[in-house]
Amino acid sequence: MARPPRDLLKLLANGTNREILTLLRGEPTWPRRIAELVGITEGEAQKRLKQMEEHGLVQGRWVHVGKNVKQYTLEAKALRIEVGPDGLRLQLEGRPQAPVTLAAGMEQVPDDGHVVGRDDELRELRELLDRKPAVAVAGIAGVGKTSLGARHARSQARPVCWVTLRGTEGAPQVVGRLAVFLGQRGLDDLVRRMVHLDGATDLNPQLVLLAEGLMRSGALLVVDDAHRATDERLRVLLAFLVERSGEYRVLLLGRTVPRGLPRAQLGLLSLGGLDAADTEALLSARGVQVPRNVAGQVRAKTGGHPLALTLLAETARGRGEGAERLAALLPETRIEAYLWEELFGDLAEEERAFLSAMAVVQGPVDLALAEAVTADAKARDRLFALERRQLVHAVGEAWVLHDVVREFAGKLGRAPAGAHARAAAALEHRGGVDDGLEALRHWLDAGKPDRALALVRREADEQPYRFVDMGYGAAYQTLLERLAPLVKGTDRARCLLQVAQCRVLLADAAQVDAVLEEAAPLLGPRAPAELRLAWMFLEARTRHRARDDADALKLYAKVIAAARAAKDDALVADALHERAGLFEDMWKLAEAEKEYLRALAQAKRMQDLRRTALIEGSLARVIIFRGAPARARKHLEEGLRAAEASGHLRAETNLARTLTDYHLKTGDLGQARESAERYLDIARRLGDPWSISCALADAAMLSARAEDFPAAESMVQELERINARVPLPFFVDQGLGIRIVAAASMGQWGAFERLVPTYRSTDPSTEAVFREIAVGQLRAGLQRHAAEARPVAERLLRQRKVKDSWIREELEAFAGAPKLKARAAARSTP
Repeated sequence: MARPPRDLLKLLANGTNREILTLLRGEPTWPRRIAELVGITEGEAQKRLKQMEEHGLVQGRWVHVGKNVKQYTLEAKALRIEVGPDGLRLQLEGRPQAPVTLAAGMEQVPDDGHVVGRDDELRELRELLDRKPAVAVAGIAGVGKTSLGARHARSQARPVCWVTLRGTEGAPQVVGRLAVFLGQRGLDDLVRRMVHLDGATDLNPQLVLLAEGLMRSGALLVVDDAHRATDERLRVLLAFLVERSGEYRVLLLGRTVPRGLPRAQLGLLSLGGLDAADTEALLSARGVQVPRNVAGQVRAKTGGHPLALTLLAETARGRGEGAERLAALLPETRIEAYLWEELFGDLAEEERAFLSAMAVVQGPVDLALAEAVTADAKARDRLFALERRQLVHAVGEAWVLHDVVREFAGKLGRAPAGAHARAAAALEHRGGVDDGLEALRHWLDAGKPDRALALVRREADEQPYRFVDMGYGAAYQTLLERLAPLVKGTDRARCLLQVAQCRVLLADAAQVDAVLEEAAPLLGPRAPAELRLAWMFLEARTRHRARDDADALKLYAKVIAAARAAKDDALVADALHERAGLFEDMWKLAEAEKEYLRALAQAKRMQDLRRTALIEGSLARVIIFRGAPARARKHLEEGLRAAEASGHLRAETNLARTLTDYHLKTGDLGQARESAERYLDIARRLGDPWSISCALADAAMLSARAEDFPAAESMVQELERINARVPLPFFVDQGLGIRIVAAASMGQWGAFERLVPTYRSTDPSTEAVFREIAVGQLRAGLQRHAAEARPVAERLLRQRKVKDSWIREELEAFAGAPKLKARAAARSTP
């Protein structure tokens, strides 16, 4: 069966595959001949040709040339990339599959037909954009930011690219949408980089091409809901686009201005309420006629807020009264509360209760959840009625309350505890990860810490680490910290141990000791045995993370023995896995492999796919380090199947890391870089600083090996920023090693001589993949600039500034250690 066109990207991103296709373009040939010409094994050539045949790129036929061989010919002559309104699409010409969408299509500028007034603000916005290349429009929800931006965009002669941030996407998705915009205008450099036709796997070159394309287009880039840019890379993207603006313009619309933007480039327009004339015009547009003096009174009392005025107009029309009478009743303060009460006054009692209950749920609410939360069998009819009143709006198959309506409800204290409890029960029943977290929040808001604690207990017993493993660790920790003061005794200890567990897995080990000390007095002789075991296990993991290896080994041994005595199979598997990881960190690979096999056997006996996926990745990595990548492949494949079946994000991270090592051992640098980028993307979703740092270090070294030194330096700088927040000195050492490699490769001997004495890593894992790559690249750099490098190497060795063995060994081999020793002996002879 032919594989989907999307997989072509991965295949064509690999330089060896492109070299094979180039050979076949000249003449048909067979695997052994290809292997000889390309410099790979015959088995590897057969594997690559089989993948190409599955995609329809080549076709194999058995022929007789002195002997029977399978001869391959080039079948596909072209790969078509289409950039249209529906997005960026890929099609292999001559294949039956429909094109596959690679990036979403362009958004249309929103309809601004309902906008009233704002002429002065529109004039001010245009003047700001004449003086500044970028402008941020900020204001509270419902004040009309999107409408003002749309009105300005529709008046522009330049092309407009409109992007709305939805809070669920990252920088790559936004870059993809911008690539479609540029591709529609014939600026396809970014498109080509995105689909990896030149082997690129790094976001930084895409940003450069994006800025260049926007400059050439002279476009207006509008980013709506810019306050949703909470992802670090998304903020970096916005800062980059603002910084490069000039020939193109940037307009940011949001409740707040995103952090980190270059203020010198940025103008700011704070959007307030409407003036009296615009207030009159808006009320008139909503079907309520008022004299100018009454409009002034209304404006003074409502602040001219468009949504407040809309609510007032709706109330007036519902009562059959003019806004003039209602204006006389408006209080001087608490206008929102008054309007809400007035609006409620026009609703039936059932509708008021329904809307109050709906207000407790954050985000979209489907019909089933609305029925459960409101306990109203007529939920569908209520929702349609409220939609007609503009109090809720439909999003697909769900409904959403306007943010300001929700804020009004919150100010009035109309979020009943019963609604929170019903929401919690409904969400808990669904069983999803995000549903479970939201249920925990609702139990706390409902004032039911006992139900929240029951959920925490069940998570600890049935699905330990689930929230952390799926990337929700920080949110779960925050809710646990809310719950802990509300319960006492061993229940409080349970919450504290869960907090400590989150902090260990999120590389916040420095804060774990304090939490464990707080929990210790609560774990007396009467405390459940599983809590005392959990405390001991966390203590062992803390010592492990602090690299107190001897104490950690003793504690792990105690935990394993106690867990076996208590017949706690899950804890036995986890402790064996952690102890194996400690052996790996100590570079005792034989012991690590044996321990991982024990842990794997335990996980399989339990039929635990989550643990199986996690352990398979760790075991495969150790086997690769021991020089047997072929034997590791089976464990990798089984781990990937288990991870897919369990939806386990931490296991996916571990497996992506191991795949990077696997491709390196098998000599496929392109695939290794792709795996490292995937590793980094998953680690970012997981939110684990240790995994992010590990992925950055791997990707940086691979970039250095590919001589993409700007990309490597960018990643090293990010490593340093993470280390400033969460101390992880080993990865900073790796960053220094990468800079040493880059300096040697580029012949920057001043930087090389300055950096070498600062590198002192003694971590045994530098003897593995990191050393293998770094030594080869360092050796290549030294040999490339031999004349300039030799005196530097000799001077560093004479001064004995080189503290790390792998650098010293390479410098000695390069500079000629016997000659140096002879010179030293001659100098010491009287």
